[in-house]
Amino acid sequence: MKNHIETGQPMKGEHASYDHPVLFLQHMLWHEGYRFGQMKLALKAAGQVWSDEEEEKLVWGLWRVEVW
Repeated sequence: MKNHIETGQPMKGEHASYDHPVLFLQHMLWHEGYRFGQMKLALKAAGQVWSDEEEEKLVWGLWRVEVW
């Protein structure tokens, strides 16, 4: 069975606004950024504040690995 992207048919239902993979990816990135911000605020309220270097490593460490 082919999905709506393969057939070119529009999506139906409550998530119809995410009928293109780029829109869905944009939504997922926004959601992840919001969740990260909420965790950061909770840690700050608990008295634990990250330095810029720690935050950079935690957020982007997986993606910024140099392999030579």
